[in-house]
Amino acid sequence: MYEENRKLLEALKERFNRWLHIDDYGTLYTLAASKISHKLPGPTIWAMLIGASAGGKTAYLKALTTIGEISIDDLTKNSMLSGYKSHDTDENSQFADKIKNNIWYIYDLSMLMSKHHEERSAILSQLRMIYDGKLTKPYGTKKVLEADTSHNTLICASTPAIDRTLLEDQILGTRFIQYRMPPGNRKLIMDIIDQTRQDIVAMDGSLKRGVADWWEEIRIDEYEPNEAETEALHRLSEIATILRTSVDVDKSGEPANIATSEEPGRFYNQIRKMYSSYRILGLTEEESIPLIRKLCIDNINPIRLKLLKYLDEVFKRDKFGEGLTTSQIHSNTGVGKKAIKTHLHSLNMIGIVDFKCKELGFGRVEDRWRLLDTNLHLVFADGYKDYAGKSLARIYNKFRTQEMRKLT
Repeated sequence: MYEENRKLLEALKERFNRWLHIDDYGTLYTLAASKISHKLPGPTIWAMLIGASAGGKTAYLKALTTIGEISIDDLTKNSMLSGYKSHDTDENSQFADKIKNNIWYIYDLSMLMSKHHEERSAILSQLRMIYDGKLTKPYGTKKVLEADTSHNTLICASTPAIDRTLLEDQILGTRFIQYRMPPGNRKLIMDIIDQTRQDIVAMDGSLKRGVADWWEEIRIDEYEPNEAETEALHRLSEIATILRTSVDVDKSGEPANIATSEEPGRFYNQIRKMYSSYRILGLTEEESIPLIRKLCIDNINPIRLKLLKYLDEVFKRDKFGEGLTTSQIHSNTGVGKKAIKTHLHSLNMIGIVDFKCKELGFGRVEDRWRLLDTNLHLVFADGYKDYAGKSLARIYNKFRTQEMRKLT
């Protein structure tokens, strides 16, 4: 089965490469695997493709949309609630009828950035309920509008502008897994436009036929990861959920609550299903695990990732140093001081970063940040077999135990 699926994948790659210059096939692999995941048992997969403007995101998603699946151009807090089935009628919502047991697409999720904060929060809340399988809206004491949205798969795209919304969503518990498109070769992209004359109608038709043929012929049987693969998935999901922990902050940038790391269960279920989908697609273990590792890293806020990489570099040079000031980090990374405090306070609360407030005299103080000994550099290493994430998990578990003792 896998050899046959691999041949189908190669034909699909050739079709896409004819119209879109592809330096990295990870985007195509991840979108195709997300589509495959819909036919597998287990948790819902909501995949978000994040890439630069004019990077080809819409072309990928349009091609992936096959007959019977639906795409949505806009979302409001009312569009998902109007017309739902009520207890005293047999009327079903058109949206609910389409989304249940189906794959749906949002070609540009960055439209959320144009919404007012309150409406954006309402939409994110409704999306979480849709992911969990049921959306309800009570009206007084007599009527409840509800929709069964079980077993739906969402594939969407956005520019990096969505990161601000995702940070807000993360505090409440995000359901998305993100794949960030690497930048393309600008010269080659323009060359292929010259060669194909970029006939959009012809391109869309060709890519759609290629995906339809692939989707009709691919064989999908559940893949069960072996022991070594499962261990790698355990470590990756554990580290990703710890490092993407968020904390709410007040207007001054100070933490407004105590950060608690997300439990790895949901994210592990998602990447385990994605790994199985990669293998069904026809990829080998050596091709699939780095893609899962990229998914894990891509689900960490990019600003936080930049700060962690910089602190890790400093830590390797000066393990026992007294730490860096907020101004020093700002000068060397270009990240704003408020953003630095927001992210590093979160990491401090779960024991990844050490924070000290140094008295300078005359009522002045100086914040200093230092990465703890976590083997964090292995998170960014190329070889997944050397991925020693257990030490980071051990530090977090030790910290959480100490906090629980304080509470009791």
